[in-house]
Amino acid sequence: MEEKVVVVEVQTDGPRAGELVLEAKVRAGQVAGVGFVVCEWEGGDTTPCPRPISATVSLEERLVDGTLVWFAELVAGMSHAQGGRKDVHCLVLVESSDHATYRRVGYAVWKDSDWVHAQYPEAKMKRLRII
Repeated sequence: MEEKVVVVEVQTDGPRAGELVLEAKVRAGQVAGVGFVVCEWEGGDTTPCPRPISATVSLEERLVDGTLVWFAELVAGMSHAQGGRKDVHCLVLVESSDHATYRRVGYAVWKDSDWVHAQYPEAKMKRLRII
């Protein structure tokens, strides 16, 4: 697997222990019924696109319809368990109300061909402070 994320900082003690700062390519998404749609984003604004996400998403908590999520690319590579298919593994994050931090709410696995597919807005680099 090829690492796609840069670990900038890890807090190991003090009041921010466990906090992680990453630089990763991210793609915005939104909960839409029982699935997700991709969003275009520029600065702080997002616009839902009518394109469903074709990724396997495992959530650790229930999210209400319309919740904005961020897919942060971690690693990409071939998986023998998937018959040699190249996949992109992502954290699923929700932004805090102060817009300064994120929390992990799940994990997603995209087929590499879907992650880079032209039908989706391009993934962009973003610095993420995950608590």
